[in-house]
Amino acid sequence: HSRKIAPNNSYSYNVSGFIFEQMGKKTLAIEAYTKAVALNPKDWDAKKSLQRVLELGHEGLVQHKSKITY
Repeated sequence: HSRKIAPNNSYSYNVSGFIFEQMGKKTLAIEAYTKAVALNPKDWDAKKSLQRVLELGHEGLVQHKSKITY
């Protein structure tokens, strides 16, 4: 929903990516993190998150969810 309100805000895509990651929706997480990085290439958090999701397979993503700190 935040992406509809602020479609050019990298932070909203980064948050969406995190939510999708927590839900185990790897493809959507990758899309959101990729958009966040495209909008703000200096967003190191989005870059690290994108790299993490790309490196994890689906099973790894589901197992990794519980280890992510808020």
